[in-house]
Amino acid sequence: MTNSLMKALFLKKPYKLELKNTNIPVLSQGEVLIKVNAVALCGTDIHAYHGKQGLFEYPRIIGHEISGEIVEINAKQKKLRIGDRVAIIPYINCGHCISCNKEIYGACENLKVVGVHQAGGLAEFIKIPVDNLVKLPQNIDDLNGALVEPLAISTHAVRKANPKSDENILIVGMGPIGLGAAEIAKTFGANVILADLSEERRDFVSKRFDYKNVLNPLAVDYRKQLAELTDGNMPDTIIDTTGSNKSMESCFKYLSYGGKVVYVGIYNGDLVIDDIEFHKRQTRLFGSRAAKKTDFEYVIECIGKGLVKPEKFITDKLEFDQNIVKNINLVMDKGLSAFKTLIIFK
Repeated sequence: MTNSLMKALFLKKPYKLELKNTNIPVLSQGEVLIKVNAVALCGTDIHAYHGKQGLFEYPRIIGHEISGEIVEINAKQKKLRIGDRVAIIPYINCGHCISCNKEIYGACENLKVVGVHQAGGLAEFIKIPVDNLVKLPQNIDDLNGALVEPLAISTHAVRKANPKSDENILIVGMGPIGLGAAEIAKTFGANVILADLSEERRDFVSKRFDYKNVLNPLAVDYRKQLAELTDGNMPDTIIDTTGSNKSMESCFKYLSYGGKVVYVGIYNGDLVIDDIEFHKRQTRLFGSRAAKKTDFEYVIECIGKGLVKPEKFITDKLEFDQNIVKNINLVMDKGLSAFKTLIIFK
């Protein structure tokens, strides 16, 4: 690069963002330099901003939902070229621990996440291992490309459940990951039921995505509603994205016999499970973390076919310019009304 400096947004400490010049990353063998085109803010970024992300290391360039364009390659490979547009797989696994040897990369003992443990995407350039890139086809623009990652997280969770056509899936928690799981579950032919405590979130999902079965878990007839929607059998699968211990602990009493539960949201503490409810159903319980390259590829395929429309998730768009600190602060203050914020680079 002729210019060795770039602008980057650092989260110095909770509630303290700073836009400053820093060095453009220098590539090691096997790495690719990406000109960032778009970044979507994630719940991880928001929690780190509020000082509630236990794994986050300050100071850090945040952002891991990234699309961009290859400008430099220092890797022996034939699939990618300078000028290709890509989505970034932000989970850097070690490749040699027991989990990596089992190809369960999201459980890597030494997993590093872009924007959490190392420099993220809210900068003009980012370097990434070549194996952590997925090429975007021409019919997927940069904004949709930045949403491939959260949808891949959702896909990974749905695939854990391996739903069959017409299976009843209850998805609890209507944030972007939960809603993404709902959209992906529909591509498997599942019957989707949604639940969230927030009336604002329930209204958003009902109106923008035209879901009919959006329930309040605190409703006195919640269990009755689930029974009516599943012919008395209760949901075959429950995917919980809330990160709430109360929600996660209560899943089993709403589950069908022989059913599956997938935990996606993370609760920082102990869970107390009613073992009778768990055992008598012969429950299959899964934890879902990160996503595989095949999940990214499935999302890209679904977007290309029009089965999933990431643009429907976007509520706010910001430009990466001198006002970015002020504008992100304003978005952080909006709460749930800012469902998905996209930051666009010129």
